[in-house]
Amino acid sequence: MRTLIEGFLCVWIICLAYTHIAEAQDSCSGRCGSRLDRRRSCQCSTTRPRDPISTRDISHLAREVWVADVNRVPGSLYALSRQTKIRRIYHYRDRSPRRLFTSLEPSILDGETYATLRALLNNYHRSVGVEENTTPRENQEIEAFLDAILNTDVMRLTYDLLFRKGYFSTPSAFRDYLKSTWFDLYARSKGQRVLDSSAFEHTFVGEIKNGRVTGFHNWLQFYLQELAGNLNYYGYTKTSQPNQILLQFNWHSRVKVMSSVMVGVSPEFEMALFTVCFIAQPGQMCSFNLNGNRVSVRTYVHGGTKLGAAYFHVH
Repeated sequence: MRTLIEGFLCVWIICLAYTHIAEAQDSCSGRCGSRLDRRRSCQCSTTRPRDPISTRDISHLAREVWVADVNRVPGSLYALSRQTKIRRIYHYRDRSPRRLFTSLEPSILDGETYATLRALLNNYHRSVGVEENTTPRENQEIEAFLDAILNTDVMRLTYDLLFRKGYFSTPSAFRDYLKSTWFDLYARSKGQRVLDSSAFEHTFVGEIKNGRVTGFHNWLQFYLQELAGNLNYYGYTKTSQPNQILLQFNWHSRVKVMSSVMVGVSPEFEMALFTVCFIAQPGQMCSFNLNGNRVSVRTYVHGGTKLGAAYFHVH
């Protein structure tokens, strides 16, 4: 009888230990903020309380990502010729005979985040009203771009802030948000059902609507289009630090009255600050401090919830 009881206790202790180990392996402890593991039944909640993202938070992030932006192009690797300062912006005249970019170190374009961005720039129809269709190849290029930027310290720091504030519980949730916010297609014009635009196309590529250029706030796209002969730089009206310029140009025979770009910053730097400002202050002027300078990001909300546009506002 004693032997039977001892055997039962032994089995009970072993089972209890196994149960404890299994529960520990399936626990969320120490795993929140990691990638979703579908083999485990316990996952971190995606409905954590959200804390406000303050101007101080954004200023701190801006300073961190500026330092971490190893893909930012230093001024020694490119040269600009600003030429004429425009006084009357609605005259639409070419007052600058030379290109804005007089040089750029070619090896810059081989960097992974720049190369994957370049692959996306020719995937869109310029004209609003022409339906966009994301092909399997183009979707692969979107995934490659997201892979590239999310593999940088700039985007890791951005995720860390949004995780601490309760907006995302896993990197995969953050990635899904980036893809849907920037690349989901929607109708740009009211009353249309044609899926002809996206936040990415408008901001990074540019569009033509009602005979004018809209969006188009990326310096690399400007450089590439100028190099290809598709863009004629007219002149500038303002400059601001760091490396910001408010300018006018003609693209495919259509005028962009005013567009602002921050020259030399990486795609991940722009995606980081544009995204955080849209989350923190959607549809508003999001101002913060960067290297002692007042910098602002302006976002627009489209259709009530979607990101319509984002750009650096030159003061």
